[in-house]
Amino acid sequence: MTTNVIMTSAWRIFLSLLEMTFFTLDQALEITKAMFGVPFYYLRNNKMPKKRKRVVIIGAGFAGLTAQRSICEYGDEFDVTVIDMKNYFEYTPGILRSFVNPKHITRLTGKIPSKRNKFIFGEVIGFKRGEPTGELTVKLIDKSTGATKRTSNDVEEVIHVPYDYLLIGSGSSYEQPIKPQKYETTLQIRKKTIENEYNKIQKAKAILIIGGGPVGVELAGEILTQFPNKNVIITDMAKTICPSFPKASVDYMTSWLIEHNCELILGTPIGGTFPNGLLIDENGCTLSNDQRINADLVYKCMGFKATAEFMKTDLGTKHFKGNSLIVDDQLRVLETSNVFGMGDCMIHSKSNDIKLGHTAEINAHLVVENIVRLSNNEKLLSYPEGVVNNNHVPHIYCVSLGEFDGSLCFNNFIINGKIAALMKHILEVSKVAACNERIAGKLFWQLADLSSIYISKYLFTTSSAQDKEKLKSKI
Repeated sequence: MTTNVIMTSAWRIFLSLLEMTFFTLDQALEITKAMFGVPFYYLRNNKMPKKRKRVVIIGAGFAGLTAQRSICEYGDEFDVTVIDMKNYFEYTPGILRSFVNPKHITRLTGKIPSKRNKFIFGEVIGFKRGEPTGELTVKLIDKSTGATKRTSNDVEEVIHVPYDYLLIGSGSSYEQPIKPQKYETTLQIRKKTIENEYNKIQKAKAILIIGGGPVGVELAGEILTQFPNKNVIITDMAKTICPSFPKASVDYMTSWLIEHNCELILGTPIGGTFPNGLLIDENGCTLSNDQRINADLVYKCMGFKATAEFMKTDLGTKHFKGNSLIVDDQLRVLETSNVFGMGDCMIHSKSNDIKLGHTAEINAHLVVENIVRLSNNEKLLSYPEGVVNNNHVPHIYCVSLGEFDGSLCFNNFIINGKIAALMKHILEVSKVAACNERIAGKLFWQLADLSSIYISKYLFTTSSAQDKEKLKSKI
């Protein structure tokens, strides 16, 4: 048995023991709660609204499920409904590993919570603004087939959902298969997609990754760790990979890729016109200098598009910047008092946040606090000062370089190597547990969110204006 095999086995045993400890703690907390009714509530406004209000959350991603967990801690004070066109949540930052290990997707997914809230499996196709109440039009999806539900007369089944407060966390779309597409409504369909990608990667000799940002780098890392003899090529118009990341992180990731024989073709854009006229096909791409890059498999890892189109008819284009909803300092959609935006689907010009999962969750915490304040006729908090007591939020992200390596950035503090890989694993396990409403997961992230705020403000700080532009990325 080689040294690498022994180290790999030891690493996986260690991670398994870590997970076992975490879930043993979780079971102990669940038993304690069942026996004594001990609540584990997030620190929050103690004043409760006097009248039960209907809160509707669109999207079961980072922002949506954070808002769901937080608002549900108020018990019967709010009637909470979550709407999503998928009947599962997916921990997207870890999904690339499932492309080389399809079984991994079961660790990254789960059912959308419905014990403390109502879940509607459907697609929002209409939005009617209203104050104090508005209404959504939702096209229902059949949970058994994943297709649109139809009536006995073969007509699409549509319902109307009223709201007092609307929280929009509909996220963003990304190139297939990085994020679930519109047709991947059930976990069974999504698993088939993942299995297909695994088969394609197995067969391919040369794999081209267009985009040298964190998604492209992480995908290359996963492929080269599992299939070290593959010819993996990354091309990007930037002169370095992940150009918005701190230098220590970029240098480490670049060295790792070179050591694992990844070919980097940087500094030249793709030929053609953006976005639909780029010279990219299923067999490769052509750069603007006419250099042709051929491959058996091509992945486009660049950019994302906010998904809030269903609101344009009622709101009009003046409420949008591109496809992103424009929100005010209280994260309310412009010219509304009871409609809020969170995460990838919105833009807040004052903060101009990096679009990260952690940032989306910070958005959600402020939105929930402001809903409670609205219900109590109190002054609303502004973003980001009202939630992090600072003029900028923490920038936290971790790029895996396969299963055993990575680069973790907390503002300008960098950890490279196996510790970063371990942290990514802990974040993944605990976040999926929190989304599954496991007590240990929720408690972990309540403490982690609070800790990150104080660490960012007093220990690993970052200057707001210059560094914010430098760190802005297309994750």
